[in-house]
Amino acid sequence: MTGVELDRRLRIDPDSDIPLWVQLRTQLEYVIATGEIEPGTKLPPVRALAQRLGVAVDTVRQAYDGLAQSGFAETRHGVGTRVTLPARSAVPGDDPWDLRQTAKVDAALLGLLADGVAPAVAGQAVQQRLAMLSTGLRVSFIGVRASAERYAATLSARLPEGPGAIKALDIEEFRRAGVTGVTHVISLVFHVREVEERLAGQPVRVLPLTSELDGEVFDSIRRFGDGDRLVLVARPATRPSYEALIQERHPGIPPMEFVADDDEAALRRALPHAKAVLHTSAAAAMVGRTAPEAELIELRHNPSERSLNEVLTALRADWDLMLRLQRSTLT
Repeated sequence: MTGVELDRRLRIDPDSDIPLWVQLRTQLEYVIATGEIEPGTKLPPVRALAQRLGVAVDTVRQAYDGLAQSGFAETRHGVGTRVTLPARSAVPGDDPWDLRQTAKVDAALLGLLADGVAPAVAGQAVQQRLAMLSTGLRVSFIGVRASAERYAATLSARLPEGPGAIKALDIEEFRRAGVTGVTHVISLVFHVREVEERLAGQPVRVLPLTSELDGEVFDSIRRFGDGDRLVLVARPATRPSYEALIQERHPGIPPMEFVADDDEAALRRALPHAKAVLHTSAAAAMVGRTAPEAELIELRHNPSERSLNEVLTALRADWDLMLRLQRSTLT
């Protein structure tokens, strides 16, 4: 995505109760997390972006600082602000966004085993890998209940052998009770930092997954025109991102009325009179009860192909390593 394309995606609503810098940070996190901006890409200079958006320099600076705090960007004096992705903390120096460090640990472990050296001498990182791989792979996908099963099924279908079916776990349940008996957790990048913090110190490998809106969503939207009343139901912080993305793909779409997904009273007032309701997975149940006559269009995300392949490659590699470890133990 070029700087000009990024400018078109960013929408600031000065009348919103959400601070301008939060609006900007949330939209930037979205385009980074969905892979529209690649890690390493340089973001526009603070003053230039502030001028193009018509906001104060401090607004952009606060947004960039927020990105840095959440791990989505890195600012260096004299270089500028570049896109990153949240780094894991379970193993110092490990980078989940490429597999080089894990591959080095795997290679070292296999070399030690081939030489007859005790695995414990490889240190804490290798011990953790051994604990994780010793009893077989058990994989869960953690996400919003409405979409977690769909993601788990998509991943399982692409991984027909080895670890087997990937189980879905609702993130609210995970927040209440955690998770036990798993070796790998897959989660969208929006939840990765929280998941890793809760699993810190456990022999669990967290694999991030980026996503993009399903093409069928845009096919459904294309059918509506002037006179059709459309309602968008989402979290307030993600509203600008969805609106910008939809307008970019379908600039002639009628204006959409927005209702926050946690405002049940507003939903009951607005939805029964809508021609179509565009809604997030988290709001699916409420929307289905409130708008029985409207056409419901779930803003479904699918894994991006590149990210999906990276996750599947990591799982297959760990499965192969586990088998080699077991064979080494038996012999």
